[in-house]
Amino acid sequence: MRLRVRPGSLGARLSPAALGMGNAPLIPNRVAQPLPNRAVHGNLTTYNADRKLGMTDLRRLFARMFAAFVVICAAIPPADALEPDELLLLTNRNIPQGATLAEFYRNARGIPDGRILSLALPVTDEIAFSAYEQDVVPVVREFIRARNLENKIRCIVTFFGVPLRITAHQL
Repeated sequence: MRLRVRPGSLGARLSPAALGMGNAPLIPNRVAQPLPNRAVHGNLTTYNADRKLGMTDLRRLFARMFAAFVVICAAIPPADALEPDELLLLTNRNIPQGATLAEFYRNARGIPDGRILSLALPVTDEIAFSAYEQDVVPVVREFIRARNLENKIRCIVTFFGVPLRITAHQL
């Protein structure tokens, strides 16, 4: 496909051959000349697509990308870290190693006394949904209510021995 340019025109046109109109040129005996890097036509400035980026252009591009990055980072709110008094530690009474680990964690992180709850749970990786609803949820809720921690606890940390999965609910 050959480009033909009319003198004084702002754009380039496809040759009639490229448009399926034969070989008749739009402007007889004139072949398109390469545009300079920048051409000004009245109020319109055009740029040659083959022009290489100079250092000034790269600096401008980097400055714009950095400004966009700063704006995006400023719009993202910082994450709040959990405080030690916002944790409840849950262990399995049937596996004493979990309670030992929870006590070590409590001391290392400065978690207040009375934040470890031990429940009699199965020693497997799964707990049935019905057992979870009957044996875990009410006990945890009562533990939190009895210590007036409803507005304090944001995270329950489970330890070694607490089942990892709850089986599907059977209807």
